[in-house]
Amino acid sequence: MKKLSKKILSIFFVMLVGLFVSCLTGQYKPLKASANTEVLGTIQTSFTMQRVTRQAINTQSYIHLMEAASQKYQGNFDVVDITWAIGRQMNDGNTEYTATGKVIKM
Repeated sequence: MKKLSKKILSIFFVMLVGLFVSCLTGQYKPLKASANTEVLGTIQTSFTMQRVTRQAINTQSYIHLMEAASQKYQGNFDVVDITWAIGRQMNDGNTEYTATGKVIKM
């Protein structure tokens, strides 16, 4: 009986960790396979905001990455394959996020 309860507890713990980790990261705007897509490079940035919905985090990640890319690249470009992660809690109640994406030529 002890082995069964340990096994059930282990499975529950793994599922709980998986759920927790999935809430700490996100992906947005995947790169669509296209023969004429030219990847110019990657860009990374950090920003703070109140923890809200995944969509709001996706949007803010895109905005901050585009701002960072505009300082490094010229012309028409977009940021895709965006991955964001929750960093640390700030003293003012906001949360720090990091975001990374690929810069592609349009």
